Order: sequence, then structure tokens, then C-alpha cells
Amino acid sequence: MLFVLNRLGGGDVKLLAAAACWTGFAILPDFLIVVGLAGGVLALGLLVIRRLLRGRIAEDSPLARLLGQTRDVPYGIAIAAGGIVVWPKMDLVTRFLIN
Repeated sequence: MLFVLNRLGGGDVKLLAAAACWTGFAILPDFLIVVGLAGGVLALGLLVIRRLLRGRIAEDSPLARLLGQTRDVPYGIAIAAGGIVVWPKMDLVTRFLIN
């Protein structure tokens, strides 16, 4: 649904679905809350940085796509942050790696 509404890119949707499968149903709400919070912090941080650097980034710079005047947010970073936070609680980790 988020891809159809043009809110998330295709890769982000696939990564979110795969990460949700790995977390399991018990931890899925925690994972989604952390992803949402991390995405909000990321978006606000990008807004501030983009406003501060407006007009100072060359178009051929490697950071031009990330920090230029675009509305894109690399949401994969937020998804990865959610996975890292809930990783110690995952059944696969607690069952096979910790014991």
C-alpha cells in the first residue's frame, strides 16, 4: 500500500517485508514502532541538514541526491535501525545464538 501511494520505494518495501518476516509476530509491533521513530528522526534530520546546506552542494557531488532539494528519504536506514534494536529479542537469535 505504501508503494502504491508513492510513500516508500520498491526496495524499501521489500526490505521491510523481509525484516518483518525475520522478526516474527511477537516482536513485530516493537520493530514497526522503532522503524517509524527512526524514520521520523531521519526525516527531521535530513530536513534540517538540507535547509542548512541549501545552495551549497554541487549537482555533481556524491551527496547531491541525499542532501539536495529532493523529498526522498533513504528509509532503508530506518528499517535497518529497527532490525538492530529488536535483534536481541528475535526468536532465531535467542534460540540459536545466545543459548
